[in-house]
Parts: sequence; C-alpha cells; structure tokens
Amino acid sequence: MAMCAQIRDTNGQPTGAGTVSTSGSGGVDTNTAAYRRMRKQFADSRYADIRDAGTAFLDTFWQLGTNATGSNVVNTTRDLGARLMRAYDALSTACANHGVKIPSMAGR
Repeated sequence: MAMCAQIRDTNGQPTGAGTVSTSGSGGVDTNTAAYRRMRKQFADSRYADIRDAGTAFLDTFWQLGTNATGSNVVNTTRDLGARLMRAYDALSTACANHGVKIPSMAGR
C-alpha cells in the first residue's frame, strides 16, 4: 500500500522512479536499483492484487525502457505502451480496492 500512496501523493511519479533504461555500453545504469526497490515493495505486499498488479506494471515499464530498440522499435513501443496502460489500470483498481486512489494516466 505504501507504493500506491506514494504514487497518489507524487501525482503518479513515485520517488526514485527516474528513467528505467539500460546504458548503451551493455551495463545497467543506476536506475536498476530504483526499479528493484520499487518492485520489491510491490512484491512484498500482503495483498495479492497489489502484489500482482504492481509487479506487472513495473515489469512492463522496465521493458518499455529496455526493449524498444532495433528495427521494430515502433511496434515494440506501441505494444508495450498498450500493455503499460492495461497494467496501470489494473494497479489503479487494486489500489482503489484498498482505499487509495492513484492518478489516471489519461492525458499524460
């Protein structure tokens, strides 16, 4: 629930979110730690719906930053973007089920 509240309180940008991506040299940049920290907070939730929706959202967000390369970047980005919207919707529902309303992605 802490991550739901943090998303709500920071208008959709949890502390430490930054930009999750990998560096061009093949090494993972410092945002990996933020991704892992936030994912662990969701994974450790006592509520199954928060656990499932939160980790799915962060995993999809991470993929958007790491897989959008190569000749098929437009299709990859479009497909992951659609998955990201569905994952955020599921997270929004899960958070609301426990009394925390997070901002809509509409208009972002």
